[in-house]
This record gives sequence, C-alpha cells and structure tokens, in this order.
Amino acid sequence: GKYTATVDMISLSNEQTLFATFEGFLEKDGVSSDDAELIVDDAGRRRIRFSEAFLFDTQSSRFHPKVIPTLDRLAATLRALGRPVVIEGHTDQAKGQESNFLLSASRAQSVLRYLATAGELPERDLTALGFADGRPVDTGEGHSRNRRVEIVVN
Repeated sequence: GKYTATVDMISLSNEQTLFATFEGFLEKDGVSSDDAELIVDDAGRRRIRFSEAFLFDTQSSRFHPKVIPTLDRLAATLRALGRPVVIEGHTDQAKGQESNFLLSASRAQSVLRYLATAGELPERDLTALGFADGRPVDTGEGHSRNRRVEIVVN
C-alpha cells in the first residue's frame, strides 16, 4: 500500500460553535461584557479579554476563586480547539514600568499555570507574555482599558 498523509483541517463552524457556547456560558453565569468579552482582532485571531477586576485584586497575580468555573470552561474550549494560545498580561501606568512588566507577566503566567495544570492543556501550546502599559485598548471614550489579561487563540 501507499502512504497518504492526512491533512488536519480546522472547522470554522466548530470554532464558532465552541466560542458561541463559551459566550453563552459567560452570559448564563452573569459575567458582564465589562469583565469578559470575545473579539476578533485585525489579524483574524480570536481574543478573550478579561478585566483585571474580574480576575485579580489590584497589584496581585492571584486570581479570585470565583473565576475558576470561567477558567475551567475556557480550558475545555481551548482543549477542544487544540491550537496554540498566547496569554497576554497588561497593566496601567501606575507604580512604575519595571514593576508593571513584572505584574503583567506574573498575571499571564498565573493564568497559564492554571490552564496547563487544572485545564490539562499542553504547556507546549501555551505562551505567557507581559506587556505592562505598552498596548492600551482605546475605548473611544477618551480613556483606555489597559488593566486586563487577553487569551489569544492562534
């Protein structure tokens, strides 16, 4: 017999269904759009944006226990996709740049560790990056929402 390679195809409808289901879970759980939102960026990647207030206390990289069900559901969604994920930490300009880089990286790493351990996602598919105040999100209202963690699906 001949060897034929199979090509793994990403089902766009499956991806849309998974994220729609995750979004429905957020709504059912009463998570507001200020706390978590799903967006598609300019590069066509899906991003799940969590506010600092939803995940962490100010100046802390330990997330609130109340977010465990959300992170568990997110892990199940990401596991079903089987794609690489980048976890980005962002802070504001308070405290100082070095402190903010450490905090933003620590927050991203905290989420990565949870997704890898409790969520059983392969660490080789996860990357954590800290951007401090370097990538603010313009809200169009004259201020930015920079204190956040974003999960980027590649």
